[in-house]
Amino acid sequence: MVVALLLRLGCAALLAWIGYIHLHLWQEGYRQIPTNGPLFLLDAVGGFALAAVLLIWPRPLAGLLAAGYTCATLGAQTPVGSPDDRLILLPFAHRTPLSCHSRC
Repeated sequence: MVVALLLRLGCAALLAWIGYIHLHLWQEGYRQIPTNGPLFLLDAVGGFALAAVLLIWPRPLAGLLAAGYTCATLGAQTPVGSPDDRLILLPFAHRTPLSCHSRC
């Protein structure tokens, strides 16, 4: 029982962290990107909402929804393009003009 509670709390914290990262990136300028901007905001809202659902409604379906959300978020990070792009962990970091390199 205690192990299940700790796992649920850990998963909810990770979901909230994913939501925070996406909200932060959206606020830092990703909102200006036509397609990805709204998706970053949607991912942030989804992360916070699923973290709350996982804490409030401790059912296996909530865990499956959280796992599906996490897989979809990780799948969105999969680089598309030339084989050289696949060597970069965050494929958008070197291509966007909104990165710190243009502001720092």
